[in-house]
Amino acid sequence: MENILRSLGFSKEDVVIGLNLRFFMGRVFARVLYSVVKTLAKYLEANKHVKLLYIPFGCGSFPDMFFDDDLRIGYLIGRFLHDVSGNRYYVLSQEFKPSTILGVFKLVKAVICVRYHALVLAHMCGTPVLNIAYDIKVLEFAELVNGLGRRIVGRVVKPESVSVDLVLSFLRRYVG
Repeated sequence: MENILRSLGFSKEDVVIGLNLRFFMGRVFARVLYSVVKTLAKYLEANKHVKLLYIPFGCGSFPDMFFDDDLRIGYLIGRFLHDVSGNRYYVLSQEFKPSTILGVFKLVKAVICVRYHALVLAHMCGTPVLNIAYDIKVLEFAELVNGLGRRIVGRVVKPESVSVDLVLSFLRRYVG
């Protein structure tokens, strides 16, 4: 994974925030997207040393099972952040093995995500995570882990709780 990130222009010294969002129904998605993008724009403006890496999920293991929603939203976010991010926003645009993606979660400083598997990988690596729980399985996983005394580093929140202040406080606490 280090070689892949190096090919994208990352170095070991970079402070990298992982990002993964997905589409979901209703106005809540638009508010979540707005809050995350607005916060990241502010944060990147004030922290020129920080880079963003969009990590897509939903790529199938077979050619006819490819879902591009994660890539579409990754590129959409890139357009929103273009003016402030310069060359500090990257989208992993090809499919990688789960073990390689696990390596990504070991290398990022923190991750803002929606997908269940992103939460699981972040937890496995001890990477601070702000997970926006789009489904009950995400909340149940967080409850199970915390109930076992293993604590998720970061927060798991419902989409309606996402705000600029929440995202900014997460970034300040775990990224600096």
